[in-house]
Parts: sequence; C-alpha cells; structure tokens
Amino acid sequence: MVVRTNTMAINAEHQMRLNSSNVAKSLQKLSSGYKINSAADDAAGLAISEHMKAQIKDLDAASDNSQDGISLAQTAEGALNEVHDMLNRMSELATKASNGTYTDSQRGNYNDEVTQLQSQIDQISDSTNFNGINLLDGSLGTNGTAGVPTIDGKDALTLTTNPSTALTSTTAAVTGNIAGTATASATTDYSFKLQSGDKVIDKTFNVVSASATASSVDIYEDGKKVGTAGATNGVATAADLGTAFVGILNSDTDTKALGTFSDDASGKLSLTSTELGSKGAKIIQDSTGTAVTSTGGTDAYQSATVAADQSFTVGNQEFGVYSTQTLADAATAKGINAVVAKDPADITANGVVNTKGSLDALVSEIKDKTGYEATLNNTTTPASATG
Repeated sequence: MVVRTNTMAINAEHQMRLNSSNVAKSLQKLSSGYKINSAADDAAGLAISEHMKAQIKDLDAASDNSQDGISLAQTAEGALNEVHDMLNRMSELATKASNGTYTDSQRGNYNDEVTQLQSQIDQISDSTNFNGINLLDGSLGTNGTAGVPTIDGKDALTLTTNPSTALTSTTAAVTGNIAGTATASATTDYSFKLQSGDKVIDKTFNVVSASATASSVDIYEDGKKVGTAGATNGVATAADLGTAFVGILNSDTDTKALGTFSDDASGKLSLTSTELGSKGAKIIQDSTGTAVTSTGGTDAYQSATVAADQSFTVGNQEFGVYSTQTLADAATAKGINAVVAKDPADITANGVVNTKGSLDALVSEIKDKTGYEATLNNTTTPASATG
C-alpha cells in the first residue's frame, strides 16, 4: 500500500490560499479606498457606514433645499430693492411738487409719475415669484420647511412646535335699516376702535340715505365720501352696510395693513390680524362702547419633556440634566452644557426630570449660553421646559 498524503504540501497549499485571499482583500481596499468593502470585512461596521451614508445624502439634500430657500429670499430682496427705489423717487417727486414756483399743471405731471410708480409697485407685488410661488402678494405662508432630516441620537427627546396663530376680533352687529323720507334724508353713525401695538385708530362712518326711493346710501368719513352701500327703496340693511364697511376697511391705507376684515349676515365686522401671535392688531371697542374680546393669537413656542442623562439642542448648543456628577463631567467633555440634578428624587423611575429645582438650573444655563428665555410648565407632572 502506498500512502499518497503529503502533509507538508497540504499545509503549504493552505497557507498559499490564505495569503492569496489576504492579498486580494488588500488589493480591493487599495483600489476602492475603503476599509470595509463587504459584510465579510466588518458586518457591524458596514451597517453603521451605510446608515451614515444615508444620513449624509439626507443632509446634502437638506443643504440643496436651504440653497433654494436662499434663492427665494434673494429674489424677493431684488424686487423689494426696486420698490425701495420707486418709493424714494416718489418722496423726491413730492418734495419737488411742493415748490411754490410750479403751476398746477406742472404739479399734475409729478402726480402722474407718482401714479405710474404706484402702478409699477402693485405690478411687482403681483408678479414677483420663485418657481411659481408668489412672494410679495401676501399669499406666501409664514411657516415653511427646509426639509432637514432627523438625525439619530436625540430620540429620547421630542420637540413639538406650536405655530403662531392670528388674532381675531369681532364687533357687535351693524345697525341697519336706515331709510330716508320723501322730504328729508336720514343719517346714522357707526364707530369702533382698532389697536395695533401702542397705536389706537378711531373709525367713524357716517351713513346717509337721501330719500325713501334711493337704491344706495352714501358713506362718509371725516366729511369725505368713502363709499356706498346697496339699498332697496332707500333702506340699507345691516348686511348691506357690513359688506360696504369691509370693502372700505380693506382698501383704506391705515387699516388694510392691520389684517383682513370680513362680515357676516348680521353685519358683524371681524378683523383677522396680519401679524401672528398675541401682539397682532385687533378691534378693542365697538359702536356701543363695549370692549371687544379677541380670540386666537397664540405665540409660537417649542416644548419638551426633559429626560435625565440625555441631551437636547437650543440655539445650536446642547444641554442636559444628569443624574450624577460623573455623567455630567463626561457630557461636559463632549461639549454639552451639563447640569447635575439637585436630588436623585428629582428623576422619576422612567428617567424624566420632574421637579422645579433641577429644571431651574437648566433654564438659567440656557439663558446664559443662548440668551433664550425658557419657562417651566409647573402645572403638570412631569414638568416640561418650554421656550
């Protein structure tokens, strides 16, 4: 019997195959530039790498979205620069027209140019757009999104945004059914007060019905006719007057900038402020002298339940409440503004900071580092930091 097993040759072949495999892997790493080319190299590392690649692509897309937002703002800025130049020209023309050496005809020429400039400003407002989105006609919403992705690592903290809402105020019903007679006209007044910031605006409309057969009534303000309201046989209803008042208010220079006026079938006038939040314009008193109650006007804020030993971001800086000094020191080493819980009892079994003592220190730290005024919701348990 002949034994055909050469142990040394078999070992040599095995080592050669291992070397060939290692050389192939090394060449693959050299050619690709990657340490990990397949799951065989490092399965866990590959999974982490692929996840990070996905996040990088998301961030690249978010960056592109931000650039689009910048382009939109630049488009609007260009249009506003043109409007600014026109307004400066109008101011210049008004100053020139005040020259006492000019005739009425010459001043009329200045007025014609001002009228043309006003028309051009309106045209710019109506036509300025970015990708079909009108920018200056008032239709562009105040809340937008840049499409920024959520990055893992902050899942223990959820921030909920409550967007601002507009302030709405409503007057009592307009007094209607004003009617003249065959021999005399009838007159009634309708007044109310508006407030925008510290400025209070008094509005008084004088409604005149000329006769018992008139198809409309005239509306005056400060002795000047500002509009008409429909009437039947000289009678203007509350709805007729409400519709007319809304048209006047939405075109008046002093009031149209405050917001949008509307009315209902009973002639009640409502103002929805242009400025969002609690500081928006509002009706403060109706024609009866009664104070008007406003609704809405909620200010935007963010709220979050503070989780122990977890960080969250305010103003591009990270903050957190930590259960021990050791954890706080480790967080500080990572650039986190760390606050140590004043008492272990401040932290519930599920890791939520629920007492005012520890959160007060966090609020103070946020203000010192960012300038933001955070407040505490102490009416519920667990407490929440909001800002």
